[in-house]
Amino acid sequence: MKQHISIITLFTLAAGFLISCGTGGNNTQSRPIMTAMINSVNWRSADPHARISDNSIVIYGTSANGQTIQIRIFAGESGDYSLNQQNRHEGKFVPNMSDAVIAYSTSSSNLGTGQVFVSAINEESRTISGTFSFKAYRSTDGSFKSISDGRFSNVPYKFINTIDTTLFDNIMLANVDGESWSPNQVSAVMNDTAIIITGTLSAEWESLRLIIPRNTGAGVQFIGSEGPIYSSFQQGFYTYWATAGSMTISEHDQQQQIIKGTFFYNFVNNGGVTISVNGGQFEAMYIDQTTEE
Repeated sequence: MKQHISIITLFTLAAGFLISCGTGGNNTQSRPIMTAMINSVNWRSADPHARISDNSIVIYGTSANGQTIQIRIFAGESGDYSLNQQNRHEGKFVPNMSDAVIAYSTSSSNLGTGQVFVSAINEESRTISGTFSFKAYRSTDGSFKSISDGRFSNVPYKFINTIDTTLFDNIMLANVDGESWSPNQVSAVMNDTAIIITGTLSAEWESLRLIIPRNTGAGVQFIGSEGPIYSSFQQGFYTYWATAGSMTISEHDQQQQIIKGTFFYNFVNNGGVTISVNGGQFEAMYIDQTTEE
């Protein structure tokens, strides 16, 4: 009798094991995951997320030790995209989310390059999958991170309705070293921490960037190396950060995502000469690219 009970028990355990293995395998296959190699070191996020709008896709994940990879595409559909400074599609690596560190990005240098392939956007399950690799630079010290063998699978996404910024003409004007400076393109975005307004004069390989904390209201704020407002002026391969200055925000409508103001500051160029940026003014409608839940 005991022998029969033992045989029945063994069959029951075996059947349960097979069922659990099959079920567990299916759960594993549908579980969201994001993995990559960072300078040949394994990186993994067990809880990646994504946001999709009609004209953008953001995929991001953070590892157990606080390292974040983020991919941003200025398109809302699956396909193959190059990541570089020219087309604004971006791959970003943040070494530590708990510190105010400067990220590595394919957009911070013309040497930045990469590729992302969005293979599937499943509208029924609201998930996105694909592969990526990129080489990202950090503007402050010229160092880089090589991100390879990247993969994101079954990553849940939220669909975000965005404001149509084509109905608003972004403006930026300034005098740089006594000369009138007017960019041919002005873009503005808001991420998790700041509103970033960038004016680009492509013919001269020049750009001016204003970085404003996202909840900043109307009033006067300092521009400098310790904030709260940061600004940079890029000429060719060189990026110069503001050393001292001021910004007056005349209007910040967070509901309409419109911000306006004036600014001035100094920076020291590659030859050690102090350059003045004055008479600055801007009006911009920014695109919400926050990744906060």
